[in-house]
Amino acid sequence: MIEDCEDVLQSLDAEILPFPDKSEVEQCIEIIRDDHDAPILASAIRARPDVFVTGDKDFFEERVRALIRVATRERFKLIQESKI
Repeated sequence: MIEDCEDVLQSLDAEILPFPDKSEVEQCIEIIRDDHDAPILASAIRARPDVFVTGDKDFFEERVRALIRVATRERFKLIQESKI
C-alpha cells in the first residue's frame, strides 16, 4: 500500500504549501464536523486541488463538497481511468 502511494506521489505535479493560518482553520471549524479535520480542510481549500482524495466521511458532507471536489480512492481511480 505504501508503495502504491509513493508511485502516485511521484507521478503527480506536487506542490508543498505552508500550513494554513489560524484564521483559515477557525473558518473551517464552522464547516466540518470534526475540529481535528479543520486544518486539513483549510489546507485543501488553499491548495485548490483538482480532486481531494480521502476516506474520511466528514469530508463528504455537503458543506465541504461545496468548497472542494472530494473522492474516495476507488472513485479517484475511476476518474483517472476516465470512466467518470
